[in-house]
Formats: sequence, C-alpha cells, structure tokens
Amino acid sequence: MSTVLEKACKGNPDAMKVLYENTRNDVLFLGATLLANEGTAGSVAVTVYKRAWEALIGGKIDSEESFTDYVIRETVNICRTHAVKKDSKAFCTPVNRNFANTVYDPKNMILEGSICDMILKNLPVLHRFIYVIHSIDRFSDLELAKMMSMRVENVKIALEAERANVSRILAVLGRVEAEDYGIARFHNDLLQKREHMEISESMNTAVWNDMDVVCKPFLKKAGKKRIRRIVIAASICLAVIVVAVAVGIGVKNVRSAGAKDKTETSGTKGTSDNTDTSDNTDTSDNTDGTGSTPEVHASYYADIAIQDYGTITVALDGDAAPETVANFVSLAKSGFYDGLTFHRIKEGFVMQGGDPNGDGTGGSGTNISGEFSENGFENNLSHTRGAISMARSNDYDSASSQFFIVHEDSTFLDGEYAAFGYVTEGMEIVDAICEAAEPTDSNGTIPAEEQPVITSVTIREN
Repeated sequence: MSTVLEKACKGNPDAMKVLYENTRNDVLFLGATLLANEGTAGSVAVTVYKRAWEALIGGKIDSEESFTDYVIRETVNICRTHAVKKDSKAFCTPVNRNFANTVYDPKNMILEGSICDMILKNLPVLHRFIYVIHSIDRFSDLELAKMMSMRVENVKIALEAERANVSRILAVLGRVEAEDYGIARFHNDLLQKREHMEISESMNTAVWNDMDVVCKPFLKKAGKKRIRRIVIAASICLAVIVVAVAVGIGVKNVRSAGAKDKTETSGTKGTSDNTDTSDNTDTSDNTDGTGSTPEVHASYYADIAIQDYGTITVALDGDAAPETVANFVSLAKSGFYDGLTFHRIKEGFVMQGGDPNGDGTGGSGTNISGEFSENGFENNLSHTRGAISMARSNDYDSASSQFFIVHEDSTFLDGEYAAFGYVTEGMEIVDAICEAAEPTDSNGTIPAEEQPVITSVTIREN
C-alpha cells in the first residue's frame, strides 16, 4: 500500500486531496461526455467521491490504482442510472447487433456546440458510453463489456461501427468545418476535453466538505492522542521536578544533620522534628465513561454480553427502523448470535459482528430491506459514537445478521446504512475492544482466534 493511500485510509485530508486531484479530471470528463451534459457532471462527481471516501475508510480500496478504477466505475454506474431514468431502453443492444443502423434525421438532431459535442449528443446512448469509456484507454474490451452488462463480442462490433457512425453524423451536419473532420480528430478532441476539464470551486468545496466529515473522527482521535502525549510529557517533567526538589531537600537535611551533630558534639541541646508526612489527597474518580446518548425511542433494549469484556446495552428504535429492529430482535431471541464474534474492528470507526462464518461473508439466510434514505426510507438516526447499524453488501437490500457499533462519529454513513439504535451503557467496553484490537489489514480484519466472542444477546421490551 502506498504512503498516500495508507494515510488516506487513516483519515488524512491532505492524502485524500492528492487522490482527488489525481482523478477528478477523468471523473468530470466521464460525467460530462457520457451524459452529453456538462451541467450535471459536477453533481455526479460529488456523489462519486462521497462514495469513494466511504469505500476508502471501509477498507475496500487497497491501492491508488484501485482507487482510480473505483471512481471511474462509480461514475459510469451513476451515469447509467441517469440515462436509464430518461430512457429505459437506452442500453438495449441493437437488432441483429447492427450498431450502424441508426437513422440520423437532421430534424431531430442537436446542432449546438463544437463538432465533438454534436457527435456525442447525437450518438445513441449505448454507442456513446462504449466510445467514451474506450477513449480513456484504461479497460480491456472484456472489462468494458462487464461494465456495460454486455457480451464482449457486442462491444467489439460496436467499436468497429464507430467510424461509420461518426462519418454519418458529420455528413448530416453539412457544415463547412465538418468536411475535414474525421474519427482521428474526434478521438483527439475527446483527449483534449479530458485533459482540460474546468474544475469549479463549488465542486471542490462540496467534495472537500464530504472529505472533512469523513476525516473528523480521525482528527478528533489524533487530537486526543496529542493531548495524551502532552499530559504524559508534563507528568514526566513534573516527576523530574519533584525528584529534583526531593533530592535538594535531602541534601539540605543531610547538611543540617551534619551541622546538628557538630553542635551536639560541642554540647548544644538538640530540637525535635514534628513534620506531618500524611497524604490527604483525594484521588477518587466519579466519571462513568459512558458519554451521552442521542435521543432514541426505545422499543427494546438489547444486552450484548461479550466474553472477557462485559455487557453493552443498546436501545433499539423500532420507529426509525421497524424491519431492522424486528429482524435483530428475532435473531437474538432465537439464540442466533450466541457464540458468534466481532470479526472486524477498526479503532476510531466501527466494531462489526454477527457473522456465522466469522469473516464478513455470512448471514442468517434471510435478507431485509435497507431502511435508509438512499433506499427510499426515512431514518433520522445518525451514525454518531455509540450507534448500532446493519452491515450490507453493495445491494441496498442485502442486510441480514451482521451489525456494527460505531466507535467514533462516522456520519458519512448516514443515509446509506440502517442505524437502528444507540448504546446506553457500556461504551467503555466498546473503547476497550477497539483499543485492544490488532487488525491484520486496513479493513479491520481480526484473526479468528482473537475475535471477541458474543456469549449472548438478551432482549428486554421497553
């Protein structure tokens, strides 16, 4: 893992900006050309990077190269979604796989902008996606086919028809400047467009704001560590001063004792020492260590007992996420969680468990709907410290049994994961587990023999 990516995974904003600046031209270029609309490219880019920061912190990206691949693929996916909303048949393969059978009628063509822009706007959507993605020269025909959910043979046929399609559009345009324009000029103009995209300040600001939200818990944690180091250093300095003073007093007493001995030897009467050496310092600590809990409408309480650590109590909000709570309660009452583990622990982020396979691949055999705003559900619970939420795959409705508890505020997860309650007692146990964890990778993977064991999950109705 490169130094830049390693720092970015730990919430370093400067490292994240490097990743952003290295890839934003490609993302903006794809957003503008795939949709043939530069006006929507900025909003597409903001969404792409919001997802990228989440994937980065979640340990799903392991190199700068894979980061670039991730943002490009996400851009294509988002643009495809936009295109399908406008035309549900936009990505259907032409009849008989004839990619050169499009009828270009001047009455229905868009005749605005540069020649390159007119070609992009008048190409069928599927053709445009294939030609533009192919122009960045990053993916093989097979990879391009997978992105477009097509057979690789069809991608090759489409690419072979590119010259014919461009020529037919140029012929219909009938403009003087189009006479010397050909496929080579079209490719060159795409390259120039890609290299000279104008990055707006509003786009930069929006991406950086999302970045700040992701980095905040990491910076907060780093600040606590700095304070801890300062306190330790100050304590050491104080101890040195105390020792120095004690040594000085000792030397003085030795000298005084010597003088006293000398006086007594010469017949002078000595004096008694009535110094009080008792220690009356109050060292009691009244801090409970649980912190405050956000407002939650508790339908149930769950006591999650963890071997060698203690019990974490969680209030479950059945109003915010009814199906999620019902699923968790049902599994807990059946004893499903008893003996399972926390297989993924990332200090400053989350501790995740509830997988019968113990490696993030398993579930209960039944999936539930993702109760969060990106999936059309209203859920106002935020992923602040102590929140409990459901883990899932890329499929919004893939949550099953795996859940996670948030160690430090991670509000960038809001709207994309189903939070369903908050820890009311035992956050000090979450702290202890997260601080003691020694993951083997940036994803927070814990070796099987070191995974904290859930001895039981007991449900209490409110």
